[in-house]
Amino acid sequence: MNVAIYGGSFDPVHSGHLDTIKKALIKLDIDRLIVVPAFRNPFKSTINAPAELRISWLKKFCRPYKKVQVSDFEIKKKRAIPTIETVNYFSKKYKKIYLIIGSDNLHNLHKWYKFSRLSSKVTFVVATREGYVKAHPYIRLNVHQNVSSSALRSFSNNKFLNKEIENYYARKN
Repeated sequence: MNVAIYGGSFDPVHSGHLDTIKKALIKLDIDRLIVVPAFRNPFKSTINAPAELRISWLKKFCRPYKKVQVSDFEIKKKRAIPTIETVNYFSKKYKKIYLIIGSDNLHNLHKWYKFSRLSSKVTFVVATREGYVKAHPYIRLNVHQNVSSSALRSFSNNKFLNKEIENYYARKN
């Protein structure tokens, strides 16, 4: 079985994430797409929405897609998990693994924990994002939404967010 892993904080999950999922389902030769929300991103010091809430949002938004599974693997660990650990876990079950990352991660990709081992185990797939243009040898998902989770948390009436999620961040801020 071929699988794509799409990890991230999803803090909040937004239309750019959902577009990435839809395009991956169309473009990649996969039997399953596994969305893996992080307990805490190894490159960030804080999380705004609790893990349980982020995973429930993801499950709700991914429900219409039969090939998509939301995994609580990293959340159950209750710590920041390096991507290689997640890949090792899923590689026990799946033959070929695509790893979906946002183009904003390209400039630091070489700094990821055990990057050379990781790159030997996965085929990288890059979801494009406006403002992050860099040549790379990886499979490209043309998403091109000018949206970032950190920017979305700071304003309301947002076309990229579901109303429930928008209200949560409006109350929090």
